[in-house]
Amino acid sequence: MAIFVVQEHQATRRHWDFRLEIGGALKSWAVPKGPSLDPSQRRLAISVPDHDLEHAGYEGIIPEGVYGAGPVLIWDRGTFEPVAEDAEAALRGGELLFRLKGRRLNGEFALVKMRGPGRERAWLLIKKRDAHARAGWETPSLLTPEAVARLRIKTPACAAAGSPPACQSRPRSAPRNRRLSSGSAVVTRMKPGPSRGSPRGLTRKPRARRPAASSPASRGAKSARKK
Repeated sequence: MAIFVVQEHQATRRHWDFRLEIGGALKSWAVPKGPSLDPSQRRLAISVPDHDLEHAGYEGIIPEGVYGAGPVLIWDRGTFEPVAEDAEAALRGGELLFRLKGRRLNGEFALVKMRGPGRERAWLLIKKRDAHARAGWETPSLLTPEAVARLRIKTPACAAAGSPPACQSRPRSAPRNRRLSSGSAVVTRMKPGPSRGSPRGLTRKPRARRPAASSPASRGAKSARKK
């Protein structure tokens, strides 16, 4: 039977990495508030690149300079069973129903794709109403200072191998565009570049303005002054 794993991860912000074994890899979502057993809680889940199956056993502190640097702790794991026979087709269709059997998460869940502009990677993780549902259930955090103190600095195997992209080192070169946060909006400032249509690195010289043509009345005034 396929596996699932949930890893609590303190990177730039704390989130829970929710991973399901589908198609020989770990399909992965970042859940900012963590999974819930309360059916009324529809938890946002952002899809991220697939991870290798080996990553299901990772616990440790991802070192600085590697994407996702920070402590990672296995929050839950167990078996995963899709309701539909073809889980990959269900994901492409935008709704995956499945059953989990773990230490904390049990019963039936759903991943539902959100629609609309700017929601290309957004899903909802929902607990279905069954015997394992718990109204008012709060997602516990296991990344306590004591738990972090027991973790060792360790580079994930996927980062060492350079795959998948989510585990690769951060790029060292600064991007051409600087993104500045302005409240909830993001403002992009472009560095000046070459003018359109001119060779790279060269700019067009400004055109010299032609003198304005004189009118017949002004020409007559100039002629009278000369006399």
